[in-house]
Amino acid sequence: MADTVTVAVLCVGFSVVFIVLSVAGAKYSSMTGNRQKEKNALRITENAVKAQKLHSGKNFEEASVFYEKVRLEKPLDSDALHRYAMLLCFHFKDYNKAENVVNAILQEFPGNIDVMCLYATICERKEDYTKAKTVYEDAYRINSQCFSVLRGHSLLLSRLKEYADARWIMEEALVLKPSDINLSLDYACLLEYMAAEVYVDDGKSNGNTSVNISNVRNSSSDTIEAAAEIYEKILALDPSHQEAMDNYAGLLFTKCKTTHNLDDLNKAIHLLEKCSSKTSQLHLSGCRMLKLQICGCNVCGKYSNVFCGNCNFARYCSKDCQKKDWKLHKKKCPNGAKRHENSATAETTGTLPSYPKSSTGTGERTGIIEPEMCDECSIQPAQP
Repeated sequence: MADTVTVAVLCVGFSVVFIVLSVAGAKYSSMTGNRQKEKNALRITENAVKAQKLHSGKNFEEASVFYEKVRLEKPLDSDALHRYAMLLCFHFKDYNKAENVVNAILQEFPGNIDVMCLYATICERKEDYTKAKTVYEDAYRINSQCFSVLRGHSLLLSRLKEYADARWIMEEALVLKPSDINLSLDYACLLEYMAAEVYVDDGKSNGNTSVNISNVRNSSSDTIEAAAEIYEKILALDPSHQEAMDNYAGLLFTKCKTTHNLDDLNKAIHLLEKCSSKTSQLHLSGCRMLKLQICGCNVCGKYSNVFCGNCNFARYCSKDCQKKDWKLHKKKCPNGAKRHENSATAETTGTLPSYPKSSTGTGERTGIIEPEMCDECSIQPAQP
């Protein structure tokens, strides 16, 4: 009996000791594993900090070395790898490697919107527009109120000439940030392109397409008026925005070629005088020439589409105005002055320089706009 009790006590004792040792071993293993994880995390953090510091200092080559170390370590540092993918995409232009890094992040964090937007950008750079469109659509389903998704998606659709879808998505983005100047500028350009006639080359230029901007701005559609309102809002937010002024003035200038609206033309000239680009200066010269045509008669200032046949400079709205101006103009007109000196009958008989004839013989000066009703005086210019 005593031996049985002794054996039982010993068994219980051994069991207790075994349990205690097992618990202690588990705690030790856990502590050791945690310490290893902490060391790994610390090492990853150190590499990420060094990479970010070098990246900020524009030491891109050295930064990429530390980013590679972060990429090979576990657990995954999504923020560091996101920066690495951006470096690969925008600086090194290594789109395949950037795509691999992004895919590694999305495997661990599939709903990361910023990484998905970067992925779509990489696909665009690789000209894989179908994939980029799919990525934006997936991101939109995850978060339909993300400005980056809406803007990037709308710009992609605009590039693909899917203007209707691009417009409503861009309008959603403008609801989120109505004062965003860059997005507003994109929206105004989109409205212009929506009214454009797109011509596809006949295959001689590798199938590239070109947009006839004249057709855009000659259009009287509501989209052009909406584009003008957007430009007005942009200039109200930033009166010195060069691109907005240049685009808006270009729109007004091309419209005035057909409408002859002097107010719009003066506004275009005022905007272009503030711009400094070469394109702006060319537009400014064109606007000033057009203004002379709209109200450039040497006598009455009315709309003029005909020129002195000798100097091809003085403009007149009718033969009556040309006759009235002849006494003064003959002194300035080189050919007219010579004719006056050689012919005393020029003044008494009313002989005047003839209107220049075009190659078609219509009596209209080649390259000058057709005679139309003047918006300022509502008088039809006399024909030669």
